[in-house]
Amino acid sequence: MVRNYRKPLVVVGPKMLLRHHSAVSTLDDMRTGTSFRPVLADPAVAKEPQRVNRVVFVTGKHFYALDKERQTRGTDNMAIVRLEVSSSCQSSFSSSWFAVL
Repeated sequence: MVRNYRKPLVVVGPKMLLRHHSAVSTLDDMRTGTSFRPVLADPAVAKEPQRVNRVVFVTGKHFYALDKERQTRGTDNMAIVRLEVSSSCQSSFSSSWFAVL
């Protein structure tokens, strides 16, 4: 449908991540030549991926809740992978999460 006026995009979501100390990006993440990453690997297990025997896929604020619980319990055999796009329509989506595994 074509309209003569523009409608604003409204994103409804939790505001918890706006103030969360771990939900930040560096300037290097936004430099020229970088792009949106639909799947984010778990930085906590990047050093020793052979210890992982369980992979959990989550979106949004659930990563930070699970990461906090994992630190509380001292568990290091679980990887928490963040899905930033929950639609398989993205051409790079499926290849991105295969690369993480």
